Amino acid sequence: MSTRVERLRRTEERAKARLAADRQRLLRVQAAQRAEAYKTRIHRQHRVGAMVAQAGLFVLDDPTIWGLVQCLATLVEVPNPVAVLGGRRQLPAPYNLRVLPVN
Repeated sequence: MSTRVERLRRTEERAKARLAADRQRLLRVQAAQRAEAYKTRIHRQHRVGAMVAQAGLFVLDDPTIWGLVQCLATLVEVPNPVAVLGGRRQLPAPYNLRVLPVN
C-alpha cells in the first residue's frame, strides 16, 4: 500500500508529463502557424512582383521604384487609396493613371 505522499508524487509526475506533452504540442502548432504565414507572405510577394512586372515598372531603376513604393506607403491608412491616387491625375494626358486588372 502506498502512502499519500507517494500517490501525490506520482500524480505530480503525471501532471508534469502531461504539461510537457502539451508544451510540445503547442510548439508544433506554433511552428505550423509560422510556416503557413511565411508561405502566405511569399505567395503575396510573388503576386505583387508579377503586378509590378505587368505594369512595366521593371524598366525603372531600383531607387525610383523604392521612391514609388514610399509614396504608395503613405496611402496605407487612407480608406480608399485607389480613389485618392486616381484623384492625382495632374499628369499630362499620355501619363494619366490607369488601374490594371488583377489576375
